[in-house]
Amino acid sequence: MPRYISPGFCSSLKEARYWSMDWIAENGIQGPFEYVVLLKSDNGYKVMGQYATASEAFDDRRRLVEETGTRSYFLRAVRVHPIEECEVVGPAHPESVEDLDRWRDALSTGDESLIPAAELPSFRSWAASTIENRPEYRRSAAGGARLHGEIPF
Repeated sequence: MPRYISPGFCSSLKEARYWSMDWIAENGIQGPFEYVVLLKSDNGYKVMGQYATASEAFDDRRRLVEETGTRSYFLRAVRVHPIEECEVVGPAHPESVEDLDRWRDALSTGDESLIPAAELPSFRSWAASTIENRPEYRRSAAGGARLHGEIPF
């Protein structure tokens, strides 16, 4: 039985990447997934167990409800594999917090080796638009003269 002997704990569903099935469907996130049964606690969530299928998770949720009498248990899905390196996500994707941090680091340091080769064209496009939109890099209205610090590309 995949139920934990002692419940685990997570303080944030977002940080743990425990997603609702509706959110996954709305955002077109691809699996595979495993499923967790959770219970809200005072300062976070008790993680009761992790299951290979939604059916197993729902079955154990039913057993928990019968055993404890509380109906507050709920399910979330967790993605079981990282995004493949060849998949270009970019900073606009819902899962891109790490990508955006890496892209920002590469932009601030000028070190493109931080970016996987498959992401370089997307990164360069993002970097150009990011720099262009900074007030200190915008062209002045008078004849398009370059401001101090403008990158000419």
